[in-house]
Amino acid sequence: MKTDRELLEQCRDQALRDIVDLERQVADREIPEEAAEKLRRRYEATAAHALGALASLPSIEHQEAPRPSRRSRARIAAYVAAAAVAVFAAVLLPQYVATRPDGGFVTGNEVAQTQAGPAPASRAPAPRDLSTVSEAEMEGVVKANPTVVGMRLALADRYLEKGNYDKAAEHYGVALKQDPRNPEVQAGAGWLLFKMGQTEAALRFVDQALAIAPTMQDALWFKANILLGGRKDPTAALGILRSLAQRGDLGSDLREQVRRLITEAERAGGQ
Repeated sequence: MKTDRELLEQCRDQALRDIVDLERQVADREIPEEAAEKLRRRYEATAAHALGALASLPSIEHQEAPRPSRRSRARIAAYVAAAAVAVFAAVLLPQYVATRPDGGFVTGNEVAQTQAGPAPASRAPAPRDLSTVSEAEMEGVVKANPTVVGMRLALADRYLEKGNYDKAAEHYGVALKQDPRNPEVQAGAGWLLFKMGQTEAALRFVDQALAIAPTMQDALWFKANILLGGRKDPTAALGILRSLAQRGDLGSDLREQVRRLITEAERAGGQ
């Protein structure tokens, strides 16, 4: 059974699929403006509620909001900052009318089915698999909405995953200027620095993120990896990993990765 966090993360990822599809649908004139306008208020409220719930979801241990896991590996989104949530809901989500699978968090389909007029939801194509969304499409969304930090981080994550560190650094740099105290931005920048071989700088950024959000899953996960792989300190890494393993709010993917890294740290001599 999926945890609340996993379900919300699934909803978050679905949102990006819909946003990218919306850009194409509007450009292709598949969705009339009046159809989007009719659903605008409902979508704004629903999207803001869902994203806000993910941002404020407490951890079981600390009743404090850790960052949603990026272990979906599509790593689409970084919607935890309140400012990003507000802009995201107000600028992007209100217009779309794409079809949603069961469990999708914006329930506009029922409204569209009961309204007379053009462009019912059934006209929209099924949401695309995230692996088919190109960097160029994501760049277009970011360019059209440059103040949405979450969208920019989603693209930076994509570049980081593919080893395109220059482009990832470009977008993390902009995000740091836009929202310098966003722990998600700081943690992601730290992870990028580690991938680029800058262990000490990476730790500084991750520690800054943890100073703001001490129970943030990804920041803790990143720090454990940096301590083990960069500092060669398996004992310090184990302390973090064992604490993570005891948490009840980890997604199944991250939990398995924590388990494997614990084994690796123990083999490296960690106590």
